Amino acid sequence: MDKHLKALKDATLADDYVFGQVMGQEKIAKNFLEILLNCKIKQITRISKQAEFKDSLASHSIRLDVYLNDENGTHYNVEMQTTNKDNLERRIRYYQGMIDRDTLEKGIPYSETLDSYIIFICSFDYYNRGAPVYEKECKIKGYPDLEYKDGTHVFILNSEYKNNSTNSPRPLLEFLSYIHDEKSPFQSDFVKDVSMAVNNVRSDQAKGVEYMTLQQKIYDERLEAHEEGRKEGIKEGIKEGEKRLELLLQKMMEDRLDSDIPRVIQDKKFKQEMFEKYNLQ
Repeated sequence: MDKHLKALKDATLADDYVFGQVMGQEKIAKNFLEILLNCKIKQITRISKQAEFKDSLASHSIRLDVYLNDENGTHYNVEMQTTNKDNLERRIRYYQGMIDRDTLEKGIPYSETLDSYIIFICSFDYYNRGAPVYEKECKIKGYPDLEYKDGTHVFILNSEYKNNSTNSPRPLLEFLSYIHDEKSPFQSDFVKDVSMAVNNVRSDQAKGVEYMTLQQKIYDERLEAHEEGRKEGIKEGIKEGEKRLELLLQKMMEDRLDSDIPRVIQDKKFKQEMFEKYNLQ
């Protein structure tokens, strides 16, 4: 096995592939949402992993880890995030817009836009307040009793929580602790199901091959992108160099130093001296 590839047996729930395989299971996804939202979902009518949304060839596409609907048509997007790029709010805003554009068919009034929940499970504390759950709340400024009801809901979860100030249910806390450290103790049936599902994914040989193939593809794409970037950088460097030389020759001609131009072309040291003379570093 290539040293840059990780075996599936070493992957945790925080890994994109394992997360999709586990949270993409209807029973686990349903139980997770019911625990987090303190609600009862009768049925999951659609569930998909790595669902792609794109407006046009020129627009920025998104790929959702787990995307599902319940019997009321409510949309749920559950994401695993292991890298803190300090852009979650803006990213969530874009996700929300893409989901709305995809689901609101032409001719349907805005009043019939269905509720949506975007849930990010983070392996870090995005707001550094120690809470396990951060929930967006929409209010009208100056009127705290007045809700801004646009049907959107956002939850940012923290697997490195330090306190339970939000009074989150124990199964949810055990789930977050499990993501942070699989050796953390748990008693809830929900986390038992999650742990069993993770182990089943790890021990599945077919999934192991698929996982390695996917990793290799991602690695190859990164190498290709790096090489393209390097070549593009060289091209840009050549262009910049040509522009700088053209500007130098122009200034030399303005100063009636035409006779020195051949020397500039042939003598690198002299060319550098002239660049410094005209402050074209």
